[in-house]
Amino acid sequence: MSQPFIELDGVVKRFHEGEPGEFTALHGITLQLARAQVHVLAGPSGSGKSTLLSLIGGVARPSEGRVRLDGAPLSGLPEHHLAALRRERIGFIFQRYHLVPGLTALENVRLPGVPLGWPRERLQARALQVLAELGVAPRAHERVERLSGGEMQRVAIARALLTQPPLLIADEPTAHLDAALGRQFLDTVATLKARGHTWVIASHDPRVIGAPVVDRVIHLADGRLRGEDAPC
Repeated sequence: MSQPFIELDGVVKRFHEGEPGEFTALHGITLQLARAQVHVLAGPSGSGKSTLLSLIGGVARPSEGRVRLDGAPLSGLPEHHLAALRRERIGFIFQRYHLVPGLTALENVRLPGVPLGWPRERLQARALQVLAELGVAPRAHERVERLSGGEMQRVAIARALLTQPPLLIADEPTAHLDAALGRQFLDTVATLKARGHTWVIASHDPRVIGAPVVDRVIHLADGRLRGEDAPC
C-alpha cells in the first residue's frame, strides 16, 4: 500500500488556550488522504471544516497531534520552512477569491512567484500559461474588478497553480457561484485531478459533495469525524 499523501494523527485544535474563552474546534482527528484524489470535508457551519483545512494547508498548527504532507511533518517545521513549503507545494483557493483590486489578472497570478525570486521572463511566461490553460488568457491584462465572477474564480485558480503545487485547497469555492459556474468549477477540478493534483475542499454544497469527480467525502460535526471516518 502506498504512503498516504496527507496524514493527520490525533489532531486537536484549541483556540484561546489558557483563557476564559478557550474552546476546542477539533477533537482527536486521525485521517489519511490519498494522492491525486478529490477529498471533500463536509459539514454544517461550525463543524470544524475550515479549521481542519487550515491545518492541512500548514496555515495553522495543531494544539496536539501531528500533520504530515507527503511524509514531511508540517506541525514540527520552523515557520520559515513552513512558509516556503506552502508557497511551493500548496495552492489555496478562497471563497471570495482574495484577488488584489487595481491589479490585472496577470499581475495577480504572478504574485506567488515573487518571493521565489523567479526571473521576470519565467514568471510572466508561467502566469500566461496557466491563464491560457483555464481559458482566461484573453482577459490577462484586465483589472480583476472588471472580470465576471467565473473569470475571477479561474484567475484565483490560476494563481494557485502558478508553482505547480501537488496539493490544492479550496474553502467553500462554490458558495457564490450559480449552477453553470459551479459545474465549470467542478470540470476544472476534474481536469487538474487527471493531471495528478490532490484536492481538499471544504464545502456544504450538495453539488460538490455529490459530484462524480469526488473520491471521498469526510463528514464532520462539532469538530469530530462522523460516519465511516469516525473512530470505532
